[in-house]
Amino acid sequence: SSFIRLDPLHGSRSSQRRVSGYGRRAKPTHVREGVELAPRLLRMMPWLKLIVNLREPISRAASMLIHNEDRNGMGCLSRKDMGTCLLYASQITKPSDGGPATYYDALYPWVNTWPANQLMVIQYEELTQDEERERDELTRVKTYLGLDLSWPKAEGLELRNARRFKINADGWKVPREQYLKLVEIARSDMIRLLALLGSKQLVNDRAWAERWERVWEETLETCPTDGAECTMVLS
Repeated sequence: SSFIRLDPLHGSRSSQRRVSGYGRRAKPTHVREGVELAPRLLRMMPWLKLIVNLREPISRAASMLIHNEDRNGMGCLSRKDMGTCLLYASQITKPSDGGPATYYDALYPWVNTWPANQLMVIQYEELTQDEERERDELTRVKTYLGLDLSWPKAEGLELRNARRFKINADGWKVPREQYLKLVEIARSDMIRLLALLGSKQLVNDRAWAERWERVWEETLETCPTDGAECTMVLS
C-alpha cells in the first residue's frame, strides 16, 4: 500500500518508522493547505491512501507553543503565560501562517475531495491513553493499509520527541475562566468536525466526543471554583 499520513501535530507520540516502502509523513502544514493540495494530489495519485491524526485541539495548540519556545526560543510563551498565549496567539485562535484555525476548516476540502475509502481519521488519544486501545487502533491502521497484521513485532508505538513528558510534565497553570473559553472554542470546532466526518462514516462521533470531553473535564476538576487556576495536562 502507498499512503501519506497527514499529521497537524508537533511532538506527537508516534512511530517515525515507515510501515511501507511507499509511506510518507506529511508536514504538519499540509493538512491546512487542502483547498489547493487535495484536488491536485488526487489528480496526481488517485490510488493514494491518507491517514489523518487529530489531537485534542487545546493540547495540540499548546504543544505548538511549547515547540516554538523550546526549540527556537521564540514565540508567545517566551513572553507570556500559557493561558494568554492559547487565547490570543495560538493555532486555535490566531494561526501565525494565516491558515485555518479549526480542524473543521482544515479537513473540509480533504473530506469533500478524497474518496472516503482512501481516507482514515485517527484520534490521537486512542494511541496514547490506553495500551489495549492503542493495539486495536494500530491493527485498524494495518488492516486499512493491507499490511501483515503480525508485523512489526512490537505491539506499541515508540515514544519520541514527547516534550509533554519533559517540560512541565505535571501540567500548565491556566485560569479557570481562560480554560472555559478555550473549551468553548474547541467544543464548537469538535461538533462541526464530527458532523463532517460522520457524514462520510469516518468516525464514531459519540466515542470521539467522549474522549475529548474527558480531557477537558479532567482539567476542570483541578479548578472547581471560579477564580481558581486549573492544572492543564496535555493529552
